[in-house]
Amino acid sequence: MCSAALSKRCGSGFRSLLVVLAFMGLNARYVRAEVLLEIDVSNPSAVVFTATDAFSAQNHNSATTYDGISILNFFTSNSAFIDYNDQAVPGDWAFVSSDLSPSGTADLYDSIGTFNIEVSTSWAAGNDLCINGYQKYSTQVFSTSQTAFTGSAVKDMAGGFQDNSAYLPAVGTMGDIIVGYEQSNPVIGQWQIVPEPSSIGLILVGGLGLVRCRRKRGRF
Repeated sequence: MCSAALSKRCGSGFRSLLVVLAFMGLNARYVRAEVLLEIDVSNPSAVVFTATDAFSAQNHNSATTYDGISILNFFTSNSAFIDYNDQAVPGDWAFVSSDLSPSGTADLYDSIGTFNIEVSTSWAAGNDLCINGYQKYSTQVFSTSQTAFTGSAVKDMAGGFQDNSAYLPAVGTMGDIIVGYEQSNPVIGQWQIVPEPSSIGLILVGGLGLVRCRRKRGRF
């Protein structure tokens, strides 16, 4: 049996364990979430969304390509606006080019718009993005044993209804991807802002130079 002091420590340790387990339970849907889309914002006029070969964090097959996916907290301000309703600038909602699609369907994502998921699912100014296939109704099948997306898409974030280049996130920024556009929908993975290919090369060259410099210093 525990002494009084030991009993107190045991109780404290047990409570700490419960807190940790509760935290893990609340965040279980994020634990296995991998980066499904890499986004290059180095050229605001041609922001590139590229699929990785990662699998979905959850199984889900109750949404269509028209429901699409949402990239949460993408812009740094709720003032960002891509007019999906096509009222002000024709084609503002369309990708410049796209062969991006959910794996296992023939439908492509061809449309993109802003909204604020914490306020409404209606298209409006906001920091969240919804990507979908306009009037395309194939079922999106996301599986923990299948690559979530294939292909890539390009969007002009500097032109159209509004110049949103000032609201683009910094390299390294990450966030959630959910199915559809409802706040209660499951998180299937993450998005991440990546350097442009030339920047990656410079980083690698710089790293090699630093290693060589340290080796030379070690000789003296």
